Amino acid sequence: RRLVLFLVALCYLAAFASLRDQWRGLFGRNGVTPVDALLAQVRKNGGLSSLVDRIWTLPTLLWLGDTASVDAMGEAMCSAGAVLSVTAASLALFTRGGGSSIVWMSLWGMYLSLFHVGQVFLSFQWDILLLEVGFVCMWLSPKLRPTSRDPPHPAGLWLLRFVCFKLMLMSGAVKIQSECPTWLGLTALDYHFDTQPLPTPLAWWASTHVPREVKRFGVAATLAIEGPLTLLLVAPFRRARTVGAYSQLLLQAMIAATGNYTFFNLLTVALACSALDDASLGRFFFRNLWRRAEDSNGEPKTPNDDEPETPKTPTNAWLAFIVPCVVRYAWMFALPASCVAHCYDRVRASSSRTVGFVRIAGACFTLVASAAMLGVVLKPLHQVVPKSTGVSVLGEFGLPAGGVEAALPSFGSRWDEIIDTYAAKFRLGSGYGLFRRMTGVGDDGSVMRPEIILEGSDDGSNWTAIEFKHKPSTDVKVAPTWVAPHQPRLDWQMWFAAL
Repeated sequence: RRLVLFLVALCYLAAFASLRDQWRGLFGRNGVTPVDALLAQVRKNGGLSSLVDRIWTLPTLLWLGDTASVDAMGEAMCSAGAVLSVTAASLALFTRGGGSSIVWMSLWGMYLSLFHVGQVFLSFQWDILLLEVGFVCMWLSPKLRPTSRDPPHPAGLWLLRFVCFKLMLMSGAVKIQSECPTWLGLTALDYHFDTQPLPTPLAWWASTHVPREVKRFGVAATLAIEGPLTLLLVAPFRRARTVGAYSQLLLQAMIAATGNYTFFNLLTVALACSALDDASLGRFFFRNLWRRAEDSNGEPKTPNDDEPETPKTPTNAWLAFIVPCVVRYAWMFALPASCVAHCYDRVRASSSRTVGFVRIAGACFTLVASAAMLGVVLKPLHQVVPKSTGVSVLGEFGLPAGGVEAALPSFGSRWDEIIDTYAAKFRLGSGYGLFRRMTGVGDDGSVMRPEIILEGSDDGSNWTAIEFKHKPSTDVKVAPTWVAPHQPRLDWQMWFAAL
């Protein structure tokens, strides 16, 4: 828990600090997309007179100020978010409980406020993913006391695992569904290193020096890691989850080495780490040091520690039975069983019946709420296969056709509309799919990188190209830069505008 919370806090820090540096230029009164103009338009078009109506229509804390103070409020919110991120990271690193849900709720609320006014510059998938993961982290952290010795609730860990499973499965599925010839022909990396938005210096080396056969293998490995191996992330056995998690960590390391993808790689690493436990981490990272630190902190054993080893079964049995049932088993059995065990341990440790009743009531409420949240998290999976086909992405795992939501209790179309409204407005569950089709493929199969070149002139006669700080230069001799986890959002949007 503490490692996951620490990594997500670092992602929040990178996001807030990056936005603080760009706020005036992107969202200020004289910026590219002024926020004060957006708020005025929403207020005018909606006829919104009360503060409650305005916040419900466009959920942002910037409504609390007047139009003249929007710029200062935006910068102050970014600065406050950065300070809170450092606080959350410090609590995760130095306290037994790993932090407080109040801190995580504040981080989520402030970033949601900035997201809703960011318009096109905050429409990236990692912004949406950070909001979804940040909401789940409120369940994972202690409610009030950062020094609480209470173990993490299993529901929080399982929700993070399912978010990671959904993210990677959808990223792999859209590549196959798009029928992009570069993905199906294993030639995507012949174009990717040269045509990605903000390459790193290593991207040039990978493009020119890595053999074509190695690139083919890299594409195949990517499709495998984003496809079948995602099932291991939600397997009910520790060893299977460990293999799935480390395969995701390897993929993210390769992506981060050749491309500047802001805090996305770090956020995905945090999600993958939710599938690991203390034993798995200690085996690979300084086992003795990890144990001594754990003993010195006096941390209690958690339901995710020292799970029984996977029984040795024949490979054929694994392929024929375990893999097809892993998602259904984890969803319908492992999560409730872990929560029941958690409730039992809390009640047994209670000193009075009253305290025990309060704790089990709270745990049961968390179980019901987490089950509902799980449905919201997994619902976007139906996007990867149209419902008209009558085939669900998870149909192979015993779930009915038509999407994951069909497996949940049906409360009518009105209930579905309510869930969709709240999930979309507060970004509780979203669909994902990075690099659905490879860009930069010429008509003859050559590598092409379209670019928009802006020029400026002092006299109206002599025009000079305006170079961006991080976007690839018009001079091919200038090396790309290292910029992640900072995101130069205008540079990114220039890449999209040229497509």
